[in-house]
Amino acid sequence: MERGLADLWARTAPTKSEAWRCRFFESTKNLLEESTWELNNIAERRLPNPIEYVEMRRKVGGAPWSAGLVEHAVFTEVPDRIGATRPMRVLKDSFADAVHLRNDLFSYQREVQNEGELSNGVLVFERFLGVDTQCAANLVNDLLTSRLQQFEHTAVTELPSLLG
Repeated sequence: MERGLADLWARTAPTKSEAWRCRFFESTKNLLEESTWELNNIAERRLPNPIEYVEMRRKVGGAPWSAGLVEHAVFTEVPDRIGATRPMRVLKDSFADAVHLRNDLFSYQREVQNEGELSNGVLVFERFLGVDTQCAANLVNDLLTSRLQQFEHTAVTELPSLLG
C-alpha cells in the first residue's frame, strides 16, 4: 500500500498546488485512520451507533479522497476560497453519505448475511434501534433520500452565489 500511495503521490502532487496537496494528504490520512477504525470494529465485533457510523463511513468510503483525484484527472482544482465553504462541505458530505447508504441497502444480504460484515448502515440501524431488517432498511432509505435532498437544495440555493 505504501508503494502504491508513494507512486500516486509522485504522479499527482507535482502538478498541484500546496493547498490541493494539503487537502489530499488530509483525506488520505482520514481514509487510512478510519479504515483502521473499521478493522478494529470488526476485530472487536463492535457495532457503532448510527451517527458515528455515518461520520466514519463518510471518511472510510474515500469520497473526499476520490474528489481530489477527480480534480487531478480533469486538470483543475477547486479554489480554496470555494472548497473551504460550508456549501462545498455539505455537497461532499451529502454525496458521500448517499453513495455509502445506497451501497448499504444493496449489499446488506451479501455483506451482513453471507460475509458477516458489521459495517453496514442497515445492520447498524437494526441493532441500535432494535427494529427488524425491513424497518431498518426503510430508515436508511429515508436518510439516503434526505441526504440527496440536502445535496440538491445546497446545489440549487447556495452554490450559485459562490460561483457568481
